Amino acid sequence: MAVDGKVDGKMYHSESGLTTPWWIVDLGEVRTIHQVQIFTRQDCCSQRFHDVEVRVGQVLRVNGDLIPFTLMSTYDGPYDVTKGHIICNSVTGVIGRFLGIQKISNDTDHLQLSEVKVYATKRI
Repeated sequence: MAVDGKVDGKMYHSESGLTTPWWIVDLGEVRTIHQVQIFTRQDCCSQRFHDVEVRVGQVLRVNGDLIPFTLMSTYDGPYDVTKGHIICNSVTGVIGRFLGIQKISNDTDHLQLSEVKVYATKRI
C-alpha cells in the first residue's frame, strides 16, 4: 500500500534490520513534481519516521541506491502524529518519473508509509 488513496491503517512496512530502507513509485511518465504529501503510521511508533529524503529520478533504481536521484526534500523528524502529514514542496518543481523515499540513518527503524500523494504536472 502507500498509494491507494486511503489513510486507513494499511501501510508499506520495510523489512527488519535495514539501515537505509526505501520505497519507490513509478509515475508512468516523466513529470514535474511540485509537492509530495507523506502520511506515515498514525496508531503508534511515530518516532520511527525520521532522517528521510525524498528524491526524484529518471531511471528506476532497484537496489536502494537513490543517491543519483535529485534531492527534493529532507525530513529530520521525528514525526509527530499531531501534524497529520508531512508536506514536501518544490517551487520550481523537480523533473522525473520515479519518486523515492528513503531513511538515511544508522538505526534499523522501519520505514512505514500509510499514503503518499504526489502533485505533479505533465511535461510538454
